[in-house]
Amino acid sequence: MLSVCDLRNLRLTLDEWSTLHSMASRDFDPSLIGGPMRNDIDTLVLAGLLERQRSMTECGWIDRWTMTENGRAASTMIDKVFDWDEFAYVCDWGDDKTEPFADVINLQIPMFL
Repeated sequence: MLSVCDLRNLRLTLDEWSTLHSMASRDFDPSLIGGPMRNDIDTLVLAGLLERQRSMTECGWIDRWTMTENGRAASTMIDKVFDWDEFAYVCDWGDDKTEPFADVINLQIPMFL
């Protein structure tokens, strides 16, 4: 079971926590996944709070994201967070608003040839 300290140590931003909360909603529209939300989804998968499931349909392969057990627990726990300034991770990139290139990993390029 995750503790609040464990969740804080995940270093997720306010947007990523918001995306997790949206995914837990019964009214969540999967067509919204894309753009900036897709980056949040990928981060939540890497954190172990969501998982990707691929399934074959008449139109080809589609991806669906579902919450893991830890994701459901985290979603329930974040409803009790009141001080988001202390809880959510804030990216401090200084004056430059772009991500530092040294920390970016392109997952689309095969690592082994």
